[in-house]
Amino acid sequence: MMNQELLTMARYNMHVLNIVFTNETLGYIQAEQEDESNQPLSGVILPDNDWAKVAEGMNVKGVTVRTKKEFEAAVKEWKKMDGPMLIDVKYTHEMPYSTELNTLDDPAFVKKYQAEDLKPFSYFAEKYGLEADAASGASQHEETEPEPAPDTVSGASQH
Repeated sequence: MMNQELLTMARYNMHVLNIVFTNETLGYIQAEQEDESNQPLSGVILPDNDWAKVAEGMNVKGVTVRTKKEFEAAVKEWKKMDGPMLIDVKYTHEMPYSTELNTLDDPAFVKKYQAEDLKPFSYFAEKYGLEADAASGASQHEETEPEPAPDTVSGASQH
């Protein structure tokens, strides 16, 4: 959402690696609009920008990648150079899986990401002695903080 830091990195020749994941949408905001509020999409669809060229225009080395092999090569190149680099990773248009409303061992997640061969979170929770509630994604404590008083001075929205 911001890129002015690239100018600072270029000015001071900072050895920083920037990675932009491009799928032509503001995915998490789109997920909120679809999953939580069921509202029509608003302001989340982006054109396919070439962020590597944007970086080059700011005097930062820019590389666009589409495969793991290309990504690994770009990282190796960055390790050998001085100064900053931006890698624009072009990936699937498939929406990220919304995790905030699901348990950590959700079968839908396993199926969507072909993760059948991976150990679920509950395996590690049990192995390292976490409580059952933590493994299931449930909160371990009650909310005890009182609701804040309404803002009656600034006129700010409550939402």
